[in-house]
Amino acid sequence: YLFWGHRNTTNRHARRMNSICARLSRTLPQDPKALHRLEVQDKSLARSARYIIRNAGAPLYADTQSEYYAWGEEFFPRFLEELKKAERSIFMEYFILKPGYMWDTTLEILKEKAAAGLDVRGGGPATRETDLLKPENMVQLVHAVVLSGGSAFGLEASCGVMDALSERGIGFELAGAHVPIVTGACLFDLLVGENAHPDKAMGRAAAEAALREGAGHALAEGNVGAGTGASVGKMLGGDGAMKTGFGMAGKRWGDLVCVALVAVNALGHVIGPDGRQIAGTRDGAGGIADPLETFERTTEAQAQASAADKPVANTTIGCILTNARLAKAQATKTASCVHDAYARAIKPVHTLNDGDTIFTLASGQVEADPDAVSILATEAMQQAIVRAATQADSAYGLPAAKDYGTC
Repeated sequence: YLFWGHRNTTNRHARRMNSICARLSRTLPQDPKALHRLEVQDKSLARSARYIIRNAGAPLYADTQSEYYAWGEEFFPRFLEELKKAERSIFMEYFILKPGYMWDTTLEILKEKAAAGLDVRGGGPATRETDLLKPENMVQLVHAVVLSGGSAFGLEASCGVMDALSERGIGFELAGAHVPIVTGACLFDLLVGENAHPDKAMGRAAAEAALREGAGHALAEGNVGAGTGASVGKMLGGDGAMKTGFGMAGKRWGDLVCVALVAVNALGHVIGPDGRQIAGTRDGAGGIADPLETFERTTEAQAQASAADKPVANTTIGCILTNARLAKAQATKTASCVHDAYARAIKPVHTLNDGDTIFTLASGQVEADPDAVSILATEAMQQAIVRAATQADSAYGLPAAKDYGTC
C-alpha cells in the first residue's frame, strides 16, 4: 500500500483472512456482562467497544490489567512466566513470527498446553484425576497420562511420573514448585501370575525414559507395560482365558494424525474387522468358543455374584493422541466416539465387570474437523485392539492368539 496505493488484497488472501477471523471469533466470545458494565459507566466508550468487536473481532474484557515494557529483553521472561501459568486461554498478537529463540521457546510451551478429554464406561474403572478432565472443570491441559496394571495399586506409578516431570520444571508453577497434572487408569491383573504391581519407582523410570528417548522412539507391543498381565475371554473364569497385551496403531488423513494406544483386558472376546475371533474363551477343543453362547452359559445368579462379590477383573484402557486442535469438550466427545471401536472389536463390551476407559490428548498443531478426528481415531483404536491380541505371547499359563493361529 505504501508503494502502490492499493488497499485491496487478493481474493485468495482475503478468503484466507476471513476464514482465520471466523475461527478466531468462535474462540473469543463476547461476555455480555462486561459490555453492559461499560455501557453503564460510559456510553461513548461502549459504542467504540462495539465497533471494535464488530469490525476487529476483539471482545471486551473486564477486570484485566496491562503491563508496559520498553524493551523486549524485559518483556520476554515475564511473557514466558505468564504463558506457563495459563490455564484457560492464551491470546497473542504479533506482526512478525519467525524461527528463532523467542518463537521456538514460545512454541514449546504452547505444545505443552494440550487439550485433554476422557470417557469411562463399564461398571468398575480404576482411575486417577479424571474429574479434572470433565468439560465443566477448570483444568484445560494435562502433562501426562499413565496406563498401568496392578488395579488400584498401580495408580502409585503416577506419583513417580509427577516427580520426574516436576524436577524438570514441567507443570503449573506454584510457590516455587512445579505441579504437573498427571491422570491415568489401571487394569486389574492381580489374578494373573505373581501378585505384583507397578510402583512409584517404575512410574519415574517410565517417565524418564519417555523424556530421554523422545517421540521418535518406537514403542514395544504385546506383553509390556500395562499389557503385561492382560487377558480376555473370562466369562467362564480365568482358567479358560487367553493372553492379550498392549497394542497401538496410527492413521493419517492429510496432515491430521491419530494414534491409538490400548491395553486390552476384557471380559469378552477380541473380534477382527472381518468378524473372525482372534482371542477369547477357549472351548476345550483347541478352538475359541462363541462369545454370545458362552455368555448364555453364565447364569444370571453367577453374573450377579461375580459383579457383587468379586473385584472387577476386566478393564480395557486406552488413549488417543492427535495433532488436531480440539477444545476440551471436543476432546471428550472424541473419547466418547472412540468407544465405538471397543464395541466393534470386543464382544461383549462395557459390562458391569468391565472398567473401560479412553483418554484423548490433542497437541493443537493442525486445524481439523472434530468429526474427522473422531472417525480417524476410532479406526486407529479398532486396529490397536486387534494388535493388542495378535502381538501378545503366551504367559502365566495362558495361550495367545499366536498359539491358536488366529492372528
